Amino acid sequence: MTIEDGRRILAGRAKALSIVLLLFVVADLALSVITALGLLDQAATDPMAARIAIAAGLAQFGCLVASAVTTSMWLYRANDNLRQTGATLTYGPSGAWAWYLVPVANLFKPFQAMQEIWDASLGASSEAASNGQALLRLWWGCWIGGNILATLAQRLEDVNHAVATVLGFGATASLAGSAWFLYRIVGEITEAQQARETAAVFA
Repeated sequence: MTIEDGRRILAGRAKALSIVLLLFVVADLALSVITALGLLDQAATDPMAARIAIAAGLAQFGCLVASAVTTSMWLYRANDNLRQTGATLTYGPSGAWAWYLVPVANLFKPFQAMQEIWDASLGASSEAASNGQALLRLWWGCWIGGNILATLAQRLEDVNHAVATVLGFGATASLAGSAWFLYRIVGEITEAQQARETAAVFA
């Protein structure tokens, strides 16, 4: 595979991932609205409410699975493209996404792998790369925070429903925020790698 082929594939995967991330945000927020309207509480006695709640839950879960798959494919290609141009990276193409599956390490390794791709794509010493550190931290902070809140909400559901509901709203907002920040990161990195190809053509 040539470098040009890799960048073309990356652009296609970025488009697919961007669509999935936006759909996840919509599904996540829709589930929050359904919860706020009390439809989840009514699901046990109201068939219509139950159907709406199930549909929203399945949509959110489907988008979550799709985003995991498309993110992994995009990370692999973004990392491999950089290696083909001679970039020295600590994490390999598979490691860029596989660390999400490793307990404890998945709290920080995926962030480091993404940060490495960001720096190598935009230039570690560039102003854009430096400014992007805040974006990367927001993405990862929302991801970790959202998962923590979701876990707490699930465990407190039978103990204190009101608190669990509030935590659930917080988890939804955090995960939606994480998806939005990832959407921006994917766009920035993909654009930077495409710009490298354009610069090489006119060099």
